[in-house]
Amino acid sequence: MNTIQINYDLRVPGNYAKVETYIKQYGWSHLLESCWLISTTKSAGTVRDELKKVVHPTDKVAVFDVTNVSWGTNFSDDATTWLKAA
Repeated sequence: MNTIQINYDLRVPGNYAKVETYIKQYGWSHLLESCWLISTTKSAGTVRDELKKVVHPTDKVAVFDVTNVSWGTNFSDDATTWLKAA
């Protein structure tokens, strides 16, 4: 499984629900307002391409494969537990 980080800047009102629906089809953690991690067998490029079909052309997304990348946070126990298990 890959851990994919999804970041976005949605410029069109109403797209948040569409993006959230897409993200929540995977195992996920919502780290920051516009930053999520998902667990998937898909590549970062595939996730990006699928998100491009969901968002408006003026919306911006950045998708990174962060599998096995070291990290540190001051987040809640729930987010930290998810990160440790990913």
